[in-house]
Amino acid sequence: MLLAIIAASTFIVYSIIQLQTTPPSTIAVYGGHVREHNDELVMVRALGFSLNISLLWSDSLSLGPYSVLLQNLIPDNTTIASNNDISSTIEDSLVLRIEFIPNHHRVWINVSSDNDDSNLEFLVLGDSQGYQGGIQETTTALSSFSPDFLFHCGDLTPFGLDTQYSEVSGALDNSSVPVFTTAGNHDVRMDGGLRYKDWFGPSTYSFESNSAHFAILNTSKTTVSENEFQWLLDDLNTTSKNLKIVFTHIPSFDPRPGKNHTLPQKIANRLMTLFEQTGVDYVFSGHIHMFNKTIINGVTYIITGGAGMSLAAPEEIGGIHHFVHAKLQEDSLLIEPIQLNEPDIPRDTVEVKGIESSILLSLNDLKQLPYLEAFSSFQNQFGNWRGQGVYRGVKISDLIGLVGGMTVTDTLTARAYDGYSQSYCYYNVYPNGSWQELQGDMILAYQYNGTEIPEWDSGLRIVMLAPDGAYSNADCLATSAPGMGCNMYYSGGARWARYVARIEVTVD
Repeated sequence: MLLAIIAASTFIVYSIIQLQTTPPSTIAVYGGHVREHNDELVMVRALGFSLNISLLWSDSLSLGPYSVLLQNLIPDNTTIASNNDISSTIEDSLVLRIEFIPNHHRVWINVSSDNDDSNLEFLVLGDSQGYQGGIQETTTALSSFSPDFLFHCGDLTPFGLDTQYSEVSGALDNSSVPVFTTAGNHDVRMDGGLRYKDWFGPSTYSFESNSAHFAILNTSKTTVSENEFQWLLDDLNTTSKNLKIVFTHIPSFDPRPGKNHTLPQKIANRLMTLFEQTGVDYVFSGHIHMFNKTIINGVTYIITGGAGMSLAAPEEIGGIHHFVHAKLQEDSLLIEPIQLNEPDIPRDTVEVKGIESSILLSLNDLKQLPYLEAFSSFQNQFGNWRGQGVYRGVKISDLIGLVGGMTVTDTLTARAYDGYSQSYCYYNVYPNGSWQELQGDMILAYQYNGTEIPEWDSGLRIVMLAPDGAYSNADCLATSAPGMGCNMYYSGGARWARYVARIEVTVD
């Protein structure tokens, strides 16, 4: 509140002017992402080590206090300049609050980090896909190094739900250094790309730190647009930094013999040519669940997709769970994979593994997907009926659809925590007319008679929702491929695998 005193010839008038907190009409940020804003505050997530913020008010008279909350930067290593009187407060290890009363129509604030050009060190990981253990192990390891930042190469989530972004954001919040990211193909599923942007900002951007320029390219949709090609070309050609480093999700080549889990060949070739022509030194990507370092025409390509999900290569050629430590030594980076522990999958979680990708789904993730609910039961090897009740779960076909589905010649195997396993053919997962009449839909049940796991101690469970509510041994025999099911062990109940930990598609 401002108290104004106006003198007159015969009396004094006391005029009280109420300062009103009014949001700016325009907020422009370069080098950061506006997470949210309201009448009193704008929250900005830094996307690098230099931020330019411009706040425009239509009327600067009688404006009240306003705050800018900066996230994802180290306050102790920050220089702030502004055309307005400001004050700053450190709220957390990576959060700085700037407060001021606007005395200009336009208030600008420039924030920069003071980095030593002679040092450069960072950690990179990718493809955690809902398994937060790898992220937590990596953030714990930060104290063993002196990194400037941590980078995640995408596939932070199983399929881009808001709850999944909340969980991975919470895990990354344990980092003691800034965290930068790009989206992966799993992150943009089910309109997850919009949610990714809400949480982390754009997937294509650039920043500079120490002696290096970093360009981040969005390949989450397995393509690169003409605008993105042009942006990347201009961005790499205009920097004066000695080192040029690119982060993206999908690699331009697959180092495994006979495999091609990459960008389309035409786009991959064009990108690799662009990297060579613009003098790129290093390209980091994820997507393939392994570690690999390959030099092609002077460009060093690093694949780091081992932060949690099932590995896509034997250990001897890079199939390890890991993150990457990169440190500048003279004029090049020393690249070292740091091995992580084998994932410890929680009891209420299932891994769904396709031919080339996999995801980890918690109970909460499963409950976000469309479900079926119906009464069913099975016949055991003695001909007795068991398991009578109402089951709720997700169709197996929907689950494996998240990792590429399966073909007629593929096999699906459900593996339990206790070592038990059952194999199923294509028509169990996608039943035709006659199999549908006998077996019904095949689901992964997480609820039985209204009780969810873990209180329901037989789930997660494979369940056949037979239309008549009774999956008999005869039904089982008629819906078992040669060498599977009741052809091997005459029991419909044996097909209802309990304690399922992994569902995996394999090529016969």
